[in-house]
Amino acid sequence: MMTISRIPLILTSLFLATALPLTLLAQDTPSSPEKGSLVGTITATSGSSLIVHADDGGVYTVSTLQAKLENKDGISINLSDLKIGDRVRLNGSIAGTLSADLVRNISLETKSFEGRIEALGSGSFTLITRDLDFLTVNVSGATKYFRDDKETGFFELRAGTLVKVTGIYNPTAKTVAASEMKIRGETEARTFLGRATSEVKDGSFLLVVRGLDLKTVFVSSSTIYLKNGNTTASSDVKFGTLVRVSGMWNRLNDTITANTVEILEGTEHVILRGRITGNTGGIITISINGNGSFSVDTSRAKLVRSTGGRIKASDLKIGHTVEVKGNHATDSLFVSADAIKDLSLKKEKKEKKENKKKNKKNDD
Repeated sequence: MMTISRIPLILTSLFLATALPLTLLAQDTPSSPEKGSLVGTITATSGSSLIVHADDGGVYTVSTLQAKLENKDGISINLSDLKIGDRVRLNGSIAGTLSADLVRNISLETKSFEGRIEALGSGSFTLITRDLDFLTVNVSGATKYFRDDKETGFFELRAGTLVKVTGIYNPTAKTVAASEMKIRGETEARTFLGRATSEVKDGSFLLVVRGLDLKTVFVSSSTIYLKNGNTTASSDVKFGTLVRVSGMWNRLNDTITANTVEILEGTEHVILRGRITGNTGGIITISINGNGSFSVDTSRAKLVRSTGGRIKASDLKIGHTVEVKGNHATDSLFVSADAIKDLSLKKEKKEKKENKKKNKKNDD
C-alpha cells in the first residue's frame, strides 16, 4: 500500500517540477507583432526591402511584399517609385523588421507642369518648365495623350513641342510619371482681366494679372478699345486702369496680341506687389516694376511679415518688397489696403531661437 501511494506523489512532484519551467518559458516568449505606424526617410533600398530612418530615431528594415504602395494623394505607385531620400508613412506589423501593409510616399504628389520638350527619348523626355526648371518625364503604356481634346499618341511629340504634363511628381528625383499629356499649340485665344502698369507706348503696354503675373500686351491699328460699350482711344489706358484684354496668348514668351481692350470702371479688390518708395505714417507709396506708383492706405490693414507674424506700420521700410491686398477704383492711383505682407521681413523668432542656441553652445 505504501509503494502504491508513492507513485501518485512522485508523479505529482514531477508534474510540478516540469510545469514551473513551462510557465516561465511561456512568459518569456515574445508577444505577437504589434501593429503600428511611423514616418521616416528612406536611406537604402534592396529588392522589396527598404531601410527607413524614422522620425522617432529608430531605424527599420521594411518589407513591402504585402504592402499597398501609394503616393501622397492615395494613388497607386510602383516599388520603383520609392527612392532614397523620399519621405514615407508606413503602417504594418513591427517585430524586429516592419512588415508593411501600407507604404505611402508623402514626397510624391500628383501635379501638372507646362513647358517645352528639350530632349526626347523612347520612353522619357526632358521638360523645361515655364519657371526654367528641368524635369525628367517618364511615360508608359498607360499614359494618355491629347491634342485639341482629341486622343492621340506619343508619336506626336517632338523636341520643342509645348505640353502640359500631369502625373506623379517626385521632387527628390525631379521626375514626373506621366498619366496624361496635353499637346499645346504655341498660341491660344484667351481673355485676361488685369491692371495696366504702363500707358500704351510704341505698340504695347504692360498688364498685371492677379496682381503678380506681368504680361506684355501688343496692340495695333486693328485693336479695338471699348469703354461703357462704346469705342474709345488707346489714350484711355493709363497706369492703374482696369482692363479686360482679349486676343492671342503666346505661351512661349507669355505675351498677348490684343484684338480688343475693354476699359472697366468701378472698384475692384486687387493684389499688388511692389517696392516701398515712401512711408509717411499711415500711407506708403509702392512702385510697380518701376513703371508707376500707388499710394496705399495702411490704417485699416492687417500687417504681417512673410511668414505670417504680425508687424507694425513702422516696420514697413523704404526698399522693402510688399504684397498689398485691398480695394482700388479704376483710374485711381490709391489703394485702401486690408492686408499687407512685407516679403522682405523674415521670421525673427526662428532667428532669435537659433542665436540663443548658438550663444548657449558657445557658453558651454
